Amino acid sequence: MTVIADTGSNWFWVQGTECLDCAGEGSFNRTLSSSYVGISNVSKRASYGSGYVRGLKVEEKVCLAVFPWCETSLVIFDGREALCNPICVNGLSMYYVTSQTGLGSLQAEGILGLAPTN
Repeated sequence: MTVIADTGSNWFWVQGTECLDCAGEGSFNRTLSSSYVGISNVSKRASYGSGYVRGLKVEEKVCLAVFPWCETSLVIFDGREALCNPICVNGLSMYYVTSQTGLGSLQAEGILGLAPTN
């Protein structure tokens, strides 16, 4: 799955398989995950310009591939060594999106919010 880094949001979310109106090519199937934990059954909303998503708060093991083009476990990048293994976090809080409106041009299956929480 592809997510977009967003410094204006503090939500990390991915679209779920139940989201029939979601943009993007892939989706996360929570029933196939051994590490998925539902935290809340109450849907929350996050707005993005003219659109918004609704989702459930969950915890999941999330792995970020820093250098997705790596074919080995170590690469030299700008004269420095860089590990190509993904960085994984167990029990990361995120939102499992079940509906989406007005984000049809989104070129990803989620957003990684990097803004501080209020």
